[in-house]
Amino acid sequence: HAVRTPSGRELALVAAAARTADALIDAAVSQTATETNVLRVLGFVLVLVAFMLLFSPATALADVLRRVPLVGPLGASVISLGVCLSATLLAVSVSALVVIASWFAHRPLMAAALAAVVGGRDRAAALEHLRAALADTLL
Repeated sequence: HAVRTPSGRELALVAAAARTADALIDAAVSQTATETNVLRVLGFVLVLVAFMLLFSPATALADVLRRVPLVGPLGASVISLGVCLSATLLAVSVSALVVIASWFAHRPLMAAALAAVVGGRDRAAALEHLRAALADTLL
């Protein structure tokens, strides 16, 4: 049978072995958190690869510059480093925006409170609202 959570939602979990409701809920929360983090890392890696491929013409130019005496190797290394850093910064930014957008879609009150805390507007009220939203979500 389904269990009603403190936040008012119905929760139905099934397991092959005899386990308590708390153990089932803890296992489900842990599994969901792990899956979410794996998907976030995979998404970040895919975005990083996409930006590296987008900047591959600059990397090809760096390979051509390697053949220029004196300036070539240093210039090629600087270009390659710049491409790598740019792709990484863009991948971090895009990945963070995707996470933020999903928070706004699934937890708008928590996301707004977190944005207010990060933005620094009425920090005390935003922190209190965030604590209340977290307590409501976690229970």
